[in-house]
Amino acid sequence: MAGSTSTMPDLPSELIELIVDHLHGPSSDAWNLQNESLNSLSLTARQFVPHCQKHIFARICLQRGTIYDKQYYDPTEGLDYTAMFSDLIENRPDLGKYVKHLIYRLPLDIPQGDDANVIVALENMPNVVEFRLVLDDYSPFGLSTLAMSTGFGSPKELLTTQHFRRFPKHANAIKSIIQSEKLTSLTLRNVCFPAGTIPKSTKLAQLNLQSAQCHTRREASYGSEQVPVEGSNAVYLTSFKCTGSASLSGLKAILDPEPITMLDIDAPISVVPITCHFPFQFSRLETLALAISTHPAFSRGTFGVDKLLLSQTESLRQLHLQSVDAYALESLIHEEYTTSPLRSLHPGSYATLARLTLSSKVLVYYGFTTILDPYNGFFADDAILNLDALKELRVEVWISSPRLQMVDPLECGGYRWDQVDEVVGSQGVAEGRLKNLKCVAVTIGVENVDHNAHAKGWLDYVNVLIFKFAFGRLKEMNDDKVLDLVLSTGVRGRRFDSDAEGEEIEGGSDE
Repeated sequence: MAGSTSTMPDLPSELIELIVDHLHGPSSDAWNLQNESLNSLSLTARQFVPHCQKHIFARICLQRGTIYDKQYYDPTEGLDYTAMFSDLIENRPDLGKYVKHLIYRLPLDIPQGDDANVIVALENMPNVVEFRLVLDDYSPFGLSTLAMSTGFGSPKELLTTQHFRRFPKHANAIKSIIQSEKLTSLTLRNVCFPAGTIPKSTKLAQLNLQSAQCHTRREASYGSEQVPVEGSNAVYLTSFKCTGSASLSGLKAILDPEPITMLDIDAPISVVPITCHFPFQFSRLETLALAISTHPAFSRGTFGVDKLLLSQTESLRQLHLQSVDAYALESLIHEEYTTSPLRSLHPGSYATLARLTLSSKVLVYYGFTTILDPYNGFFADDAILNLDALKELRVEVWISSPRLQMVDPLECGGYRWDQVDEVVGSQGVAEGRLKNLKCVAVTIGVENVDHNAHAKGWLDYVNVLIFKFAFGRLKEMNDDKVLDLVLSTGVRGRRFDSDAEGEEIEGGSDE
């Protein structure tokens, strides 16, 4: 019997779209780059290819094959996605139109400014709506050596006169993406750029500066254009995030901060310049993430500006406070916390704040050191009980120590892990306050650990000694369906040693 072949009948485009969209699925993470189902489907039949390409190439990360850990300089070897995608676009420039989210990691030690394929790839992505430009500033050889090898001039400088002079096509390709009318979200990491990089006619809504510097120094030329450094503000952001030691004075020339409803400042060093350079309408903020100093001995660096900022927020809906007082020093045992930073919150936010995250870090450098207060003063008084609209409370404590195995999680000085239970449970919900509170989540974890065994051992102590016996009142409320209590452990920061296969520990105990 002779064999027969058959071809797949043509399917309606609507049905193909439904199949592809179903396999793609709703993705809350725009940078989830792997989807093997779509890759397999595109190989099934030719008619699926165009529809799959729309999703496969929507999120692109251009980075070299070797990436160095920025803290420990450990190299991670992988595929050179920059070269692979650039070669693909050279032969199929039409695929660039599908790119909506783009990460471009530009290494210091391997200049790409004269790479024709990279330039062609950047020039053929006209529909990017989210762009992350990252200049890697770490390597085992040191910054000075790398800076000399790039041809970009001083470290962190991109889109400056020297960049345009040495690599005009490369600079203009990056500039065209940043100044695209379709771009709504921009992240610049370790980049020093002139204010004129961001045009005043842009539709940019979200700006994230990570250790970036924006200056108003007039450049000799900007390609064939002069750098605009003055004029009326016309960049109307709704979300602004600043991390690391960013220099922001140049943004004052182009940025109108009035519409901003989401502000994220994760470094105290940035609090003062932001409040000084920009006339933010803090009363209009709805979402605020702020690195804050909670202990009197460490609050002088911000001159109280962080507390002043909180006092002007009249209608917050979400608040994330990260304590920067990461210490556990016995010499400070008599300088106890007396006032929670929540005491500085504007009373207007009492009736609007629905979600609150309190995150603290504790650095322990010596063995058997007393942890003064694992919550770094967030529960030092009953200020949290004023939050009548609070629905969700998340508490995070991250312990970091080179001698983690010698840190006793039960040693907390005059304060105990049960502060959350005492203040929120006994004094709050049980007494008829915090009536809208529906969820309390507590995470106790470790970060920047070198050994998997030390992390697992310490977190086992947390599960056995803390989660098992503490939080009694909140556990009762969880059992009575008054609210949901979630207790978890975790690890964040550095990868483990090779014997641990680099895996992170997640999970813990859920009550």
